[in-house]
Amino acid sequence: MIESIGIKKVINLNLKNGSEDFVTPMHIYGDQYPCGDFWISIPDSTKGKHKILLTIKALLKLDMTIKSISKEERKDKKLKELRQKIDELLNESKSSDESAIC
Repeated sequence: MIESIGIKKVINLNLKNGSEDFVTPMHIYGDQYPCGDFWISIPDSTKGKHKILLTIKALLKLDMTIKSISKEERKDKKLKELRQKIDELLNESKSSDESAIC
């Protein structure tokens, strides 16, 4: 997400993740992840991630929607996707069976 916003825009905001800098030019903290040529310190909680994205959105005046989804919503979405794949496979199987009969 940060890469799509632009890491150089975000680093200029000088944001903090607790007491740590959110973006640093080198790996300083153990819980940092690479992002382009920089390192970001991602909050542990979903609430913290949501908050920092809302802050970035507001400060950079970005036109984007940020929505947190619950574990149940993720499970429901994954289940729906799996059901669709099963239906597609069943339909493909029926089509190939019918063509084999003809």
